[in-house]
Amino acid sequence: MSVPEGKRGENPPLNAGLRARELAAYTVHICTNPKSFPPQYQQALTDRIIEAAVDVWVSVWTANNIMVGDDPRKWMERKRLQWRAIGDCNTLLALIGLAAPVFHLRGRRKKYWGLMTVETRNLIRRWADADQRRYGGLEGDAKKAT
Repeated sequence: MSVPEGKRGENPPLNAGLRARELAAYTVHICTNPKSFPPQYQQALTDRIIEAAVDVWVSVWTANNIMVGDDPRKWMERKRLQWRAIGDCNTLLALIGLAAPVFHLRGRRKKYWGLMTVETRNLIRRWADADQRRYGGLEGDAKKAT
């Protein structure tokens, strides 16, 4: 039985995952356009931009597939992946800032891409915060297990 749209709760992992996938797909799409991102910069910058965006998606996807239950090690791994994705968003923002003058990106594209990255980072943070409230009590158990 489905839940009516107005009564649905927020789903932080789903929201973060969908946005991270959109960010990765958008980044790959625009960075493979040789008119905007000339091939001579591929190894120096473009590959790193794509890698950062794909790393965000892979970390979010991997973290979301960890079923924590009451296992403190799984919780710590999921948390580590969430924070890695947040760090990769920051890396992507820095690379977008560098790409803007190198590739003469239009203001609209830079703004859209940057806002998409910030929104993705914020969704991942909300998810991490929700997980902290849910699983934070397991951290003491994780320290005992190591």
